[in-house]
Amino acid sequence: MKRYLLSTILSFLIYNSAVSQIVIVKSNPSNAYAAAVASPAPTASGPNPLDLCGQAWTEGGVPGGWRTFFILNDSALAGITIDSAIMQLWADPTTGWGYYGTPMYGTNNTCVLYRITSPWATTINWLTMPSYTSVDSVILPQSTSTTENYLHINVTNLLNDIVASGYNYGFMLKSRQETTPYNSMMFHSSSAPDSSVRPQILIYGHGSDHVYFTNGHSQSLTICVSEATATVPVNTQLAAIDSVSGLTETWSLITPPSHGTALTSYTTLSTGSILIPVGLTYTPVSGYTGTDLFKTVVSNGAYSDTTTINIIINPYPDPGIISGVDSVCPGESVNLFESSSDGFWSTSNYTVSGITSSGVAEGLIPGMDTIVYTVSNSCGISSAIFPFMVRSYSQCHTGINIISEKENSYTAYPDPVYDDLNVSSSAVIKHIDVSNVIGEIVYSSDFNANQVKLNIQYLPAGVYLLRINSSEVKKFVKR
Repeated sequence: MKRYLLSTILSFLIYNSAVSQIVIVKSNPSNAYAAAVASPAPTASGPNPLDLCGQAWTEGGVPGGWRTFFILNDSALAGITIDSAIMQLWADPTTGWGYYGTPMYGTNNTCVLYRITSPWATTINWLTMPSYTSVDSVILPQSTSTTENYLHINVTNLLNDIVASGYNYGFMLKSRQETTPYNSMMFHSSSAPDSSVRPQILIYGHGSDHVYFTNGHSQSLTICVSEATATVPVNTQLAAIDSVSGLTETWSLITPPSHGTALTSYTTLSTGSILIPVGLTYTPVSGYTGTDLFKTVVSNGAYSDTTTINIIINPYPDPGIISGVDSVCPGESVNLFESSSDGFWSTSNYTVSGITSSGVAEGLIPGMDTIVYTVSNSCGISSAIFPFMVRSYSQCHTGINIISEKENSYTAYPDPVYDDLNVSSSAVIKHIDVSNVIGEIVYSSDFNANQVKLNIQYLPAGVYLLRINSSEVKKFVKR
């Protein structure tokens, strides 16, 4: 089943008057921060799907629930006090979940919108989903049609709770009855081609002339580190604005990180526009990977604002070390071993040697090759290399007589071949075997002629070995 996701990092329009504001918080498809999880596949992650989903369904006959997590950037809320907030969601009849064309399905499809209370990343699954609270949760009632839009969802208390806590971890949408299959709500996400049906929140409030962080009360920062200590600038994350000029603005740390050091002390005069501090940094403990956070306050003496920076520290990929026998004879196989995991094997010269997905390397023809093991993560791609030699026939007493082209009385053509391979010899051809690069015989037949034709059009494209009369070996390529 496809997994889709609402991406709701937001852009906004603000209409100001002296005492009131309306903020239109509209989803921005270029800045997705969301995830979907499902109990029938508890270890699978669904980063950045296309739909906001709350459903109880089945997968492969297994019933369960599907939940969507999404986070919005609350910078649009800075500088105003929320009086009311209405979320608007449009049904998506093109969704690949549930029954196509009927996003609102079932007689018990009531869903609930919760506030998330702990950090999370888009790679979460059912077993690692963040915590959430039922306080001020909002019920989306049973639908009255299969394509009903929900344009009056009152999220005033949820948004005020986010502002009051100082931590914005976003929302979770889930079915109220996850044990009752075939009930669903599917809404357009920020990826909808028609921008008029993308999710939005209408926020009504009134303003005040106090200092605030331009990036909101809660932010996410992902960094990549090696074993060496990495210092990351956080100046732009701690940018602030004060509409009054000439005031002394002071930044200071109020909650230090648990796994690193944050330097956030800074002082400057307000200019009535955005102030970007200089020299503010975060440094994780050397070698640490995981999550961390710190909280900073900015104050002009009369007013202040706080922001929490939630940090995900990922390591650069470690390809580990390849070990094992580094040379074989043609036709021999050997197991190679890797100290890392979750990577894939390959060779630099597939005509000299081949390797399986489990690390079994086979010599094909004499020569030098390089075995490669590649790993990747969100920080990049890295590879370990292993020089590998297929020894010459004269070095290998295999009992197989591989003779030079000058001496060879056998010929095989065309090479590469598409369908029929012609084999001719000055001696009588009694038997022919064709094997693939991992040693499996894919063709075998007896003959009694000096020239034969092999129909191999059914074989997949690749490199094959032709063994004639159980001794002579030739390599050919199937296209």
